[in-house]
Amino acid sequence: MNEQEQRLQGLTLIPQAKAMTITSQQDYNNAAEVCKDIKAKIKQIEDYWKDLKDKAYKAWKDICAKEKELLDPYTKAETDIKVKMTAFQRQKMEEERLLREEQERFRREEAERLMKAAEEAQQEGMAEHADYLVEEAAKVEVMKFEQPKQEKTAGTAVKKVWKARIVNEELVPAYAKGMCIRKVDEAMLNKLAGLVKGKSDIPGVEFYEDVSIAVSRG
Repeated sequence: MNEQEQRLQGLTLIPQAKAMTITSQQDYNNAAEVCKDIKAKIKQIEDYWKDLKDKAYKAWKDICAKEKELLDPYTKAETDIKVKMTAFQRQKMEEERLLREEQERFRREEAERLMKAAEEAQQEGMAEHADYLVEEAAKVEVMKFEQPKQEKTAGTAVKKVWKARIVNEELVPAYAKGMCIRKVDEAMLNKLAGLVKGKSDIPGVEFYEDVSIAVSRG
């Protein structure tokens, strides 16, 4: 059966299948015979294309292997360089974080020092000086520090992204903020259904019995 015959026979099967009705055992038996014939033709088509597919697949694998061989030095070099660039940027982020913490510490301690001095001045009867110190403390609390200049390198972009790290998988919920963060493994549930035969109570899951039709090729 050549390619043209495969196509023509396939096109005739669609209306035949749509027109078929099964309302009796004889209809069911006839449908089974049609399915057997279809399975046999499927086998013929698969056999016809198998050699061509095998050759094409081997050629594709050979091309991919050659491409990978040529690309490997480039991708490995790029990866190594990016690892070092990322480490440099992380170090910069850590230095900036420590600087911000130091600035916040200075702001807090200086404001506390000025407020304490203001209290002492108030107790000593120097109300005007105390008011001045309170004003200075307020200025310190809103003080803006000069931050390191963000240098840009042509052709590159540095993006700060938040990521998640699982520290205890058992404590991770199925949903968070309305988003599903634990994907339900339906294949595993179907396997479990076959093992327990419906005798299991899992919240949100219903086990039910269905049918599956298998038709031999003859």
